This record gives sequence, C-alpha cells and structure tokens, in this order.
Amino acid sequence: VPEALPRVFRPRTIRVQLTLAITAVVALVVALAGLAIVLYADHRDRDDVDQALAARAAQVRTTAVKTGQLPTDGSYAVRLVQDTTVRAEAGSTAKFSIPVKDGYTTVTAEDGSHWRSWAETLKTGVQMQVLINLKDVESQHDGNVRMIDLIVLLAAAVAAAGTWVVGGLVLRPLLKLAQS
Repeated sequence: VPEALPRVFRPRTIRVQLTLAITAVVALVVALAGLAIVLYADHRDRDDVDQALAARAAQVRTTAVKTGQLPTDGSYAVRLVQDTTVRAEAGSTAKFSIPVKDGYTTVTAEDGSHWRSWAETLKTGVQMQVLINLKDVESQHDGNVRMIDLIVLLAAAVAAAGTWVVGGLVLRPLLKLAQS
C-alpha cells in the first residue's frame, strides 16, 4: 500500500486566514475613510459656527450702539466683561470663566457644556463676548461617528461573507487535487 502524501496545507485553515485578513483590511480602509469624512464634517460645522458668531457679533455691536441693549434671540449668549467683572449678560444662565482671550475659542461652562466664543475688546476697554452652544455640533458629530461605526461593521460582514464564499469556490479544486 502506497504511503499517503503529507498535507502541506489545510484548505480550511487557508480559507479562515484569508477571510480574516481581507475582513481586517476592508474594515481598516472603511474606518480610515470614515475618520476622514467625520473630520471634514466637524471642520465644516465649526466653520459654520464661526461664521454665525461673526454675524451675531456684528448684530450685537449694531444693536447695542443704537439701543444700549444686548440683543439675543436665545440661540446665542452675549457678555460684556471688564477686567474680572461681568458688566452685562444676556441669552444664557451658564457661567463662564473670566478673563477671556480675544478671538475665537472653545470654552467650557461650569455645567460642562461646550460653547464656541468670539471675544473682542471694544474701544471703551470693555470686552464683548458672543457665545454659541456646541450641543448641536456635538450631537451631529456623535451621529456621524455612529453611522461610520455601522458602515464599518456592515463592510466587514460583507467582506467576510464574500471572502468565505469565494474562498470556498477557489479552494475546492485544490482540496480535490490534494485528496487525489
């Protein structure tokens, strides 16, 4: 009786390894693409908030000069700060730190909420600060991340199933050859 040839490779092991490798590569590529998309969307959303802040600051300056009041529709907050004292504020009950840097910054209120801020020192020496709550931007970010997570999982599942099926079809003739 002739001696059986030793099996050099196991088709099932190769199929599993191939499936895992391709699934990992697909998941990595989709995750990196998703990260790029989320970062782009975050940057665009922050730019939109900064543009809204600039527009609100112009409105506040114009209205404050005409009426002496700090206008707000509730979608943003306004503060006038002199040295370490808040002279006037409108639009929010959130408490923010003092002093504030001129220009755009992201600040955290005492309640933990994040706000985007535009501050400028006026000719009178008083600093005007206009703030917009970032809860909508953060909510959009969280939604984008959840969507990318789901897409990565779906892509990995499809890649694994496809590789398993195609791997079985490709390796079947090799298995028959090895058995004969």
